[in-house]
Amino acid sequence: MSAPSYQGLEKSHPVNPIPSKQPIMLESKLAALKANIDTAQALHVRTKQELKDAERLYQEANSNSAEGRTRATTSWKHNLSLLAAHILIGLCFW
Repeated sequence: MSAPSYQGLEKSHPVNPIPSKQPIMLESKLAALKANIDTAQALHVRTKQELKDAERLYQEANSNSAEGRTRATTSWKHNLSLLAAHILIGLCFW
């Protein structure tokens, strides 16, 4: 017995490629995602700096000077509000 011949079989039964399971992302979507990542990273850096500023102002608020305490407490509350706002904005990007 001879082996079966498969010559010409692919001509009568074309093989379709297996479709990708992941959708193809358009360049505009990739650019938008990159912009969101860049914005989130910038917000992260800014939030870290504002947290450091808030900690410094909190320490000033606990200092001995009444004037320094008043000024630092006001600034500290303002910076804390900004920090909370940036965290909320950052969450919108995720």
